[in-house]
Formats: sequence, structure tokens, C-alpha cells
Amino acid sequence: MDPNQNPLMHNWNAVMLRYCDGASLSGDKATPANVSGTTLHYRGRAILDAEIKSLLFDRGMKDATDIVVSGCSAGGLATFLHCDHWADAINKESPSAKVACMPDSGFFLDEDRAPQYGSNMRNVHKFQESSAAGLNDACVAAHSSDPEKCILAQWASEHIKTPTFPLQSVYDAWQTGNVLERGADAPTTNEFGKNVTQLVKNQLLKQPQHGIFLDSCHHHCGAWNGPIIDSMNSSFALKEWYEKGSQALPNKGFFNQNKAYPCDACCNGAGGAESISV
Repeated sequence: MDPNQNPLMHNWNAVMLRYCDGASLSGDKATPANVSGTTLHYRGRAILDAEIKSLLFDRGMKDATDIVVSGCSAGGLATFLHCDHWADAINKESPSAKVACMPDSGFFLDEDRAPQYGSNMRNVHKFQESSAAGLNDACVAAHSSDPEKCILAQWASEHIKTPTFPLQSVYDAWQTGNVLERGADAPTTNEFGKNVTQLVKNQLLKQPQHGIFLDSCHHHCGAWNGPIIDSMNSSFALKEWYEKGSQALPNKGFFNQNKAYPCDACCNGAGGAESISV
């Protein structure tokens, strides 16, 4: 609520949606599963739809002029996956509302090194039947022979049409332990960071409405107003991008710290928890 810490949204309404389904709100499994005698329903997309409906009609969101959808970690992934779904649902009721998305630390790569993150996410997709309704429609259509790709931000980001401004470390501390092989040396980590940067440019930023705050601090979530890029921290960069648009900015919305790993001076603090918020 401090305009010096949050110049764009300090006086906005805020809602937190708890992460609850294990698949970033993408599951659409028609039949429940029995796990050790407990019946579990994998209906994350139905939960999301109910939450959006409640916010629109019970909480007044249909009268909002500006809406930013965000979340960190699994909530960041959920923001990538469902950004357009949020915008479509909101603009159906309020065509003039401005909707944007700000995923934090959710740009997970489709890698299958020692932790096998890519394979694990594909298993989640299969088990929870995510492709039925729970993912970006344009991504699923583009990858009809391998729709499981679309549960990964690396692939979904290319198809997002709603203006999106991720907060992301190229050396994300969760990814370096769970996507990159654990204990990787500095050269391997730097190569990973270069790959993240290139994928962001090739996938997300090829659409001119998007931007990104891409830092070089080794953190996962929680670096709000920590790293400085182009003389701005993340909150002021977001405000500049949101109010002016990528094409009006000198860097075209690409805030890139571009420092080698490790870079303690890039950080100024980190921490955080998984959630998705509006």
C-alpha cells in the first residue's frame, strides 16, 4: 500500500487465490482418483472458472477499469497458462477493462536433465487431463501432436495475446535445483541463463505487446524492488510498461540485467511463496 514500493497498484483492490490443485489450475479430469482410500478430484480449471465468476459477479470485478493477474512460482506458471482465459472472461463482461498479466518466477523450461522436470509435468498433464479445457487454446492448437507442451510456460508464452510482463531470474533458484542438474557449476549455470534469455526473446517477446523484467539474481520469487535494471526496480518498470506500453520504451519493454552468474550485487534481497493473485 506504499506508493514508493508499489507505484502502480498501491491503492487497488487485491485478492489472493490459493493454489490448490497441483497443476497450476489446469486439471480437468472427469472422474476422481482414489489415493490410499482418499477420493481426489483434479478439477483445477473448474475451480479457476468458479473463482473468476465469483470475482466478477460477487466481488464487483466486472466494474473494474484495470486488472493485473499475477502469481509466483506455480502461481507464476498459472498466470502464463491462463492469462488469456482471465482476459477473455473479464472482457466478455467489461469490454473496456484493461487486463494485463505479471507472472513472477514461472518461466519454467522444458528440460529433462537429472530432476526430469519436463517429464514430470507431462505426467501431471496426462494424469489430470489438462488438455481437455485447462490450457491456452492457441497453444494446444499449435501443438496438436504434442499438447503436453502447453503445460510448460516455455511453450505457452508464445501464444499469449494479453499484454504480459513477467518478473523472472535467468538463474531462478528453483530451476537451478529442479530443472538444471543439481550442483551445476558456474559455466553450466551461465549457459542455462543464456538459454532462458534466448527463449524469452524467441517465444514471449516476439509479440510486441509483451515485456519482461529479466534479472540475474539467484532467487525464486520475492525480489520485488530488489534488482535494478535500466535505473528502475521491478515496481517502477512495471508501471512504465503498463502505462506506456513496450513500444514506447527505449528498451521496448525488455528490461535485461544481463550479468554473469554468480552476481550477489544483482540481488538486494529475495524470498517468497507460491500463490496467484489479482
